[in-house]
Amino acid sequence: MYGNRYYTDSPMAARRRALTILAICLGVVLLVLAVGVGFFGTHVIVDSKLYSKTEEVLDLRGQGIAVEHYESLREALPEQEILWDVHFQNRYHDNNSTELTISRLSDEDMELLHYFPKLKTIHAEDCEDFAQLMKLQSQRPDLEILYTVAIDGKEYTKETTELAVQHLTDEEVELTDYLPLLKKVEASDCTDYAQLAALQQRHPECEVQYRVVLGDKAYALDTKSMQLTNQDISQLLERLAYLPQ
Repeated sequence: MYGNRYYTDSPMAARRRALTILAICLGVVLLVLAVGVGFFGTHVIVDSKLYSKTEEVLDLRGQGIAVEHYESLREALPEQEILWDVHFQNRYHDNNSTELTISRLSDEDMELLHYFPKLKTIHAEDCEDFAQLMKLQSQRPDLEILYTVAIDGKEYTKETTELAVQHLTDEEVELTDYLPLLKKVEASDCTDYAQLAALQQRHPECEVQYRVVLGDKAYALDTKSMQLTNQDISQLLERLAYLPQ
């Protein structure tokens, strides 16, 4: 009857086995490193998303990415053209858009417009933020900004050189500032004399034509003499001030 026999490696064999295992592990590590270097040489991870470095154009339209994500991509992939949708005024717009339509304009909106490199025209016919529109025009003279100004119930574009009014408010006098080409205002039937005088003072280069009613007659601004009877003195003194001659 034979007892159990236990066989053990010699120290030399154990060393050889350990070296073999070490060599295998080192090979695996080197292989992983080689694959990783090759992979990350052609790809980049931005906000946990993987993107290729080898594509000339990276098309992300329809994915609803945020501005911050775009900025990170722009930094990571400076040589690539990135196509994306800019979230602007509650809608997504292709960043290659050449025209945009707006109904309002904030400072934040103006900053976002820089993400539209091919933008040429802003349709702002329904926007009443005129001061902001003028600010944008001064910052971006390359843009054509189309808007209209409502005066006495009519809409006028910024190319308007003449307008006709029967009534004029203080607010409308201020709105004429946004008609840079205005040369003439026909107001023969308008009796808002204070506003007409304010308009003339505001735009001395503009010809404001109106007549002053005294009694039952209307007098042009160049009137030098008149005959009045039964005229209310207070009204006379008030309205004579609007006859500069």
